[in-house]
Amino acid sequence: MSLNHLRPIEIEMIRSSTAKLSDRKHKAGQHDRAFTDKDNLFQTKRAADWMKQEYGKPAPRQLFGGFWTEHELCILFADTNLGKSVLAVQIADSLTKSYSIEPFYNQLDEP
Repeated sequence: MSLNHLRPIEIEMIRSSTAKLSDRKHKAGQHDRAFTDKDNLFQTKRAADWMKQEYGKPAPRQLFGGFWTEHELCILFADTNLGKSVLAVQIADSLTKSYSIEPFYNQLDEP
Protein backbone atom coordinates (compact mmCIF):
# COMPACT_ATOMS: atom_id res chain seq x y z
CA MET A 1 0.00 0.00 0.00
CA SER A 2 1.35 3.43 -0.94
CA LEU A 3 1.83 6.16 1.64
CA ASN A 4 1.11 8.88 -0.94
CA HIS A 5 -2.51 9.19 0.13
CA LEU A 6 -1.40 9.91 3.73
CA ARG A 7 0.93 12.79 2.88
CA PRO A 8 -0.23 16.37 2.28
CA ILE A 9 -0.16 17.44 -1.37
CA GLU A 10 2.58 19.99 -0.60
CA ILE A 11 4.90 17.23 0.62
CA GLU A 12 4.19 15.16 -2.48
CA MET A 13 4.98 18.16 -4.68
CA ILE A 14 8.35 18.62 -2.93
CA ARG A 15 9.12 14.90 -3.20
CA SER A 16 8.24 14.89 -6.90
CA SER A 17 10.33 17.99 -7.56
CA THR A 18 13.39 16.60 -5.82
CA ALA A 19 13.02 13.28 -7.67
CA LYS A 20 12.96 15.13 -11.02
CA LEU A 21 15.97 17.17 -9.94
CA SER A 22 17.87 14.02 -9.00
CA ASP A 23 17.04 12.35 -12.33
CA ARG A 24 18.14 15.39 -14.37
CA LYS A 25 21.28 15.71 -12.30
CA HIS A 26 22.13 12.04 -12.85
CA LYS A 27 21.50 12.23 -16.61
CA ALA A 28 23.65 15.37 -16.88
CA GLY A 29 26.51 13.65 -15.03
CA GLN A 30 26.56 16.39 -12.40
CA HIS A 31 27.00 14.30 -9.29
CA ASP A 32 29.84 16.23 -7.66
CA ARG A 33 29.04 19.87 -8.26
CA ALA A 34 26.25 22.20 -7.26
CA PHE A 35 23.11 22.02 -9.36
CA THR A 36 20.42 24.68 -9.22
CA ASP A 37 16.93 23.78 -10.33
CA LYS A 38 15.78 26.89 -12.23
CA ASP A 39 12.09 26.04 -11.88
CA ASN A 40 12.16 25.62 -8.11
CA LEU A 41 13.99 26.85 -5.05
CA PHE A 42 16.15 23.78 -4.43
CA GLN A 43 19.90 23.83 -4.60
CA THR A 44 21.76 20.64 -3.86
CA LYS A 45 25.38 20.18 -2.88
CA ARG A 46 27.36 17.63 -0.96
CA ALA A 47 27.55 18.35 2.78
CA ALA A 48 31.30 19.02 2.50
CA ASP A 49 30.63 21.70 -0.13
CA TRP A 50 28.08 23.44 2.11
CA MET A 51 30.60 23.37 4.95
CA LYS A 52 33.34 24.86 2.74
CA GLN A 53 30.98 27.62 1.65
CA GLU A 54 30.35 28.68 5.25
CA TYR A 55 33.89 28.20 6.58
CA GLY A 56 35.37 31.41 7.92
CA LYS A 57 32.07 33.28 8.04
CA PRO A 58 30.91 34.53 11.42
CA ALA A 59 28.27 32.42 13.14
CA PRO A 60 24.75 33.76 12.57
CA ARG A 61 23.38 35.71 15.52
CA GLN A 62 20.51 34.24 17.48
CA LEU A 63 17.25 36.14 17.21
CA PHE A 64 15.04 34.04 19.47
CA GLY A 65 17.37 31.78 21.43
CA GLY A 66 18.33 28.64 19.55
CA PHE A 67 15.01 28.57 17.72
CA TRP A 68 15.73 31.28 15.14
CA THR A 69 18.98 32.71 13.80
CA GLU A 70 19.91 35.31 11.18
CA HIS A 71 19.19 34.45 7.54
CA GLU A 72 16.58 31.82 8.43
CA LEU A 73 12.92 31.76 7.52
CA CYS A 74 10.73 31.21 10.56
CA ILE A 75 7.18 29.88 10.30
CA LEU A 76 4.97 29.76 13.37
CA PHE A 77 2.28 27.11 13.25
CA ALA A 78 -0.14 25.73 15.81
CA ASP A 79 -3.84 25.29 16.38
CA THR A 80 -6.16 28.27 16.50
CA ASN A 81 -6.07 30.57 19.55
CA LEU A 82 -2.73 29.45 20.99
CA GLY A 83 -0.93 32.80 20.77
CA LYS A 84 1.03 32.68 17.50
CA SER A 85 0.24 36.29 16.64
CA VAL A 86 1.02 37.53 20.15
CA LEU A 87 4.35 35.70 20.11
CA ALA A 88 5.18 37.08 16.65
CA VAL A 89 4.50 40.63 17.83
CA GLN A 90 6.59 40.10 20.98
CA ILE A 91 9.50 38.73 18.93
CA ALA A 92 9.28 41.60 16.44
CA ASP A 93 9.19 44.13 19.29
CA SER A 94 12.21 42.53 20.98
CA LEU A 95 14.17 42.60 17.73
CA THR A 96 13.35 46.22 16.93
CA LYS A 97 14.12 47.41 20.46
CA SER A 98 17.09 45.08 21.14
CA TYR A 99 15.85 43.32 24.26
CA SER A 100 15.46 39.62 24.99
CA ILE A 101 12.37 37.66 25.92
CA GLU A 102 13.76 35.45 28.68
CA PRO A 103 14.89 32.70 28.39
CA PHE A 104 15.13 33.23 24.60
CA TYR A 105 17.79 35.85 24.16
CA ASN A 106 18.76 37.64 20.99
CA GLN A 107 22.27 38.66 20.03
CA LEU A 108 21.45 41.83 18.14
CA ASP A 109 23.53 44.84 19.12
CA GLU A 110 21.23 47.33 17.48
CA PRO A 111 17.63 47.24 16.24
